[in-house]
Amino acid sequence: MPLLKPLSWEIHETKLSTRADLPPAIDSAKWYLGVRSNVQISALENPTTQLGMNGQSRITNKLSYGITYAFDLGYRLNPKSNLEFSLILNNKKTQRYNDFYLGKYIEKSISLNYQSISIKYGRNLLPYSGISKSHLNLSLGLFGSYLYDVVELRNEEHFSWLSDGFLKFDVGANIGVNYSYSLFKSVHLNTGLYYANGVINIFKGIHRMPSNFFKTYTSSLGASLGVQYCF
Repeated sequence: MPLLKPLSWEIHETKLSTRADLPPAIDSAKWYLGVRSNVQISALENPTTQLGMNGQSRITNKLSYGITYAFDLGYRLNPKSNLEFSLILNNKKTQRYNDFYLGKYIEKSISLNYQSISIKYGRNLLPYSGISKSHLNLSLGLFGSYLYDVVELRNEEHFSWLSDGFLKFDVGANIGVNYSYSLFKSVHLNTGLYYANGVINIFKGIHRMPSNFFKTYTSSLGASLGVQYCF
């Protein structure tokens, strides 16, 4: 019997040591703070956009790229779901196109510069494991944006035609997929794709053009890369 006791202690210590050496679970923390950079293609969907999609039109749409920055605060409801609140800076929505004017093509653009907040619900698509180091989240959410600046250009020169015709706010919905991987115990790397679309007509009208003549909606498609600190 005396020989069995040391053996029992040795087995018990080995089990404890093995558990201590397991990789940190990504689900162990309830809260996280994150910072990320987003590269996005944005657009203003209005009659000009529709004309640009017509192959016989004189208008040609051009892609508009931009970089936004986001700060996130998240709460993990359980190992499979979370809520995330975000502040998004430099959230530009831009329309660029070529138009035929006085016998030649000119480039026109209008950029609506927003600061935005959003709330999202995320659901982990991967099977739950107590030692999981990664999440693959599908998220759905809502956003609200405040318009603080409008820049309208014609051949890279400032001019004003529609600049005063936009609401100071925008609201909409977004959907995204995000992959998160635990680098260290409290630090996670995350990357993802998202799509956001405004649901209200942001053109309030000008004296030469009423609101319903130039209905305008925002949209953006982007990719993100960032880090999170969990606590």
